[in-house]
Amino acid sequence: MKSTATLLKLYECIYGFVVAILLVVSGFALARISSFPAAWLLAALAPLGLLAVGVALRLREFRRYAHIPGPKPSFFVGNLRSLLLHEHGARDRALVEMHRLYGPVVKIHMAWGNRPFVSLSVAPKDLGHKDMDSNRVADSTVLPRSLMGLKRGERHTAHRQQMNPQFAPKAVQQGACRMEEVSALYLGTWKSGETRHGSLKADLHHWSANSLGSFLCGGEWDQRSDLSAYLAAIGELEEAISFRAFHPFFVRWLFPIRASRARVAYRYLFDHLEAVLERRLQRRSRAGGDEARDALGRLVSLKLDPSGGKASWSHEECVEELISLVAGGTDAMSYTMAQALYLLSRNPDVQDEARARLLQAGDAGKRAGGLFVLNILHETMRLFPPVPFSSKISETRSMEVEGLSIPARTNVMWMKTAVGLNEAFFADAQLFNPCRFAAEPGSERPAESIGSAMPFGAGARHCIGRHQAEYLLTHFLSMVIREFELVPVHDVAVTFSATVSVTPSSVPVRLVPLSMPAKICPTSSLFAH
Repeated sequence: MKSTATLLKLYECIYGFVVAILLVVSGFALARISSFPAAWLLAALAPLGLLAVGVALRLREFRRYAHIPGPKPSFFVGNLRSLLLHEHGARDRALVEMHRLYGPVVKIHMAWGNRPFVSLSVAPKDLGHKDMDSNRVADSTVLPRSLMGLKRGERHTAHRQQMNPQFAPKAVQQGACRMEEVSALYLGTWKSGETRHGSLKADLHHWSANSLGSFLCGGEWDQRSDLSAYLAAIGELEEAISFRAFHPFFVRWLFPIRASRARVAYRYLFDHLEAVLERRLQRRSRAGGDEARDALGRLVSLKLDPSGGKASWSHEECVEELISLVAGGTDAMSYTMAQALYLLSRNPDVQDEARARLLQAGDAGKRAGGLFVLNILHETMRLFPPVPFSSKISETRSMEVEGLSIPARTNVMWMKTAVGLNEAFFADAQLFNPCRFAAEPGSERPAESIGSAMPFGAGARHCIGRHQAEYLLTHFLSMVIREFELVPVHDVAVTFSATVSVTPSSVPVRLVPLSMPAKICPTSSLFAH
């Protein structure tokens, strides 16, 4: 809490300094352009008038949201004290605590000059309305030319429509062999009792990056033996997006080193993926054409043979789109897989049920066995959403949630961890129960839906890679369950950091090949310290 108090004091001092400077400059400017003595009095009073207007606007904001529960804000920095309760990187825990205290709808005034947030522990269908756009405050400063950062409108719609076919179920099936080849490498290593990168956590991180890279880029993806710098750059970019989304606009002034690290990470990822793009361009040039069977091929086609006019893709847009796809998927997939292994290791009955269904289905009935595994993954996302919060905003549309009116021009955020634990949507919400997503024979109670938690977002900006992620995770987890017994490790402390995605410090699970008795399994480092 000491660093939180220091940070808040720094914010308040900077705000006071900036306000004082603006008042002095405005008064001086008025005095300089005034040619008669009475104007000097106006020059002296005008800054006070500007200050009064600012104060009135802030108080008006407080009144507009007075009917919504939430912590009392301070004038300059709003509710940042509550958001920083667990420090940066743990706002998800701070928000869960606020919902516990104040209920399903919580107001969060941001720093003076920023739009207020309203956090929800429910995910109403109105969030998917066409008038609700993503809160792009951070994305537009980090990845402004990608689908994540483009302003909602004609260009964004055209770009989305051009990329959607590459992530449809049929396209995912066509690219499955590339992802499955990567998965087979890790399964083979784990059977020997070793890891490829020193720990299970590191292996899952590298597996996610290589699988996603292979799916997006095909043969042009360079499966390096060590992707540490690449993964660190993704993490740094996520950190920048998260920090800018929740902190005042002047944080880049206060933390120039943090901003510099974000620029270096962006440049590293841009150069890395630009080289991938250039390799495909060279191959297309040699072959005389490209069938665009993957996302990279589609981007090359859009770059060289655009579909017309305003929808054409520049070189920078193509590379930034690759950056946004890998940044949006890599950590989210590795975290979901890590938590699925964790939950199965501590619920051996579910693990045995999944293995029995997979073995019974065999290759001919792979889909039937995979549906239960997909339910396991959905239940994992409900309890441990890889992206813990998303937000929408509408300039004209107000909302009513739980009987409370939320004004237009509000960042409406649904806190997915709190939504997943909401008993109104999920019975016995604290329990790990994948069967909740399948209706029981003879039961009058319908199956619950993972859609109630909206883990993949909603509306025009919902996660474009949903089908790819679900397919890859289901296939890989199915193979792990078939080949290994998942044994819990109890003497490892696990911490979590939540920026855009959540990152665990370790994965406390041991993978025991089913052909090897658990008691004599070597205790190699199949978990991270």
